[in-house]
Amino acid sequence: MASRKSTALFLLLLLCPSVALGYGPSQDFRNALTTLFSPFTTLIATFLSGAANAPHVSAQPSAIYERYIKEAAVSPSQAWADLKKEAQHDGTVAILAHDLGHIIGRATYAKAGLAGVKVCDNSFIFACYHGFVQAAMADGKTTVPDMRAACEEAAKQSQKVTGADYGYTLLSSCIHGMGHGIISADSFDVHRALAECNTIGESSFVIPDDEGGVYMDMRLSCKDGIFMEYFQGGAPGIDMAHPWNLCAGLSSVDQLPCVRYLHYGQYRWGLSLDQTVSLCLSAPTRYFQKRCFYELGFFERGFLGADESHWSDVIVHTCAAVKDDEINYWCLRAGAVTFPVQQYNDPIKNGTQVCDAARTSAYKERCMRWVMSAEYYVKGH
Repeated sequence: MASRKSTALFLLLLLCPSVALGYGPSQDFRNALTTLFSPFTTLIATFLSGAANAPHVSAQPSAIYERYIKEAAVSPSQAWADLKKEAQHDGTVAILAHDLGHIIGRATYAKAGLAGVKVCDNSFIFACYHGFVQAAMADGKTTVPDMRAACEEAAKQSQKVTGADYGYTLLSSCIHGMGHGIISADSFDVHRALAECNTIGESSFVIPDDEGGVYMDMRLSCKDGIFMEYFQGGAPGIDMAHPWNLCAGLSSVDQLPCVRYLHYGQYRWGLSLDQTVSLCLSAPTRYFQKRCFYELGFFERGFLGADESHWSDVIVHTCAAVKDDEINYWCLRAGAVTFPVQQYNDPIKNGTQVCDAARTSAYKERCMRWVMSAEYYVKGH
């Protein structure tokens, strides 16, 4: 039982770390959690799905999106079942699975309203729930308290049916979806959306463990969804000449998810690798630089069309562009841990290859401790 709870806690911190505020009153521990676990967010698109070893890579992501949009409009439940099956053998679908799950979740709400929530499950890091809640919040008919209540009910039902501790994680992920929907409904007004997240309430579940429990603040889970949606949408209205100003002007609590998802600029703004490195180096504080390069290491493994056997080389090459030894380590560590988290082929071998590129023996050892810990917990020991 203790093992199962420990695994659930590790996964929860992995999936939505900005909501974990720590054990008891210790501010130092709360700061440590957000610092240590923040890179592993809901962008880990497949490790719960079993799609990690998909060998085939299909050709055009745009065609995959179009196909699932059409299928979900007819039968969301069938589209969801097909996605879970196809992701097992198609590498491109596996990488796109979280985004595709959002599409199916939105279609589910459009088809069945709030009652359709039963179609969703925890596959692809609760992707269907994210899209479902996003649609519910964006249509203007569902209030923040109503949606929170629906999320809590879904979490309780999940725990009752599965007997697992994922109910905690589901609640956090469901409210993360609220953030997506709130900012969409607010025409991408970040400050207005953040204020709405603050109305959710101070806390929800406390996860029991030997240390007295982890206090969960659902407001931060909501804000994580806000910034994911904002930067996925191209960050409308952001000052491209000074892109860090948005995050720097927020409260310290709200800066973490903002900095995390600003990194989407690499893809949404068409930046080259060199330009992305320059973006990270231009961050106004060393903390922002660390977070940016941490995400650079993590996101780099998501290049579509890349042969999985070369992903460790891509991560090493990317992080090598960072001259600062410590920040280079943050970049490498984030990239290395994705292999055991996603359970790709030879996760320890690939993680080790990435960690070996660290510039000091101490950084190599620290990197490998993270790789081995991730492997241990993901396999449920």
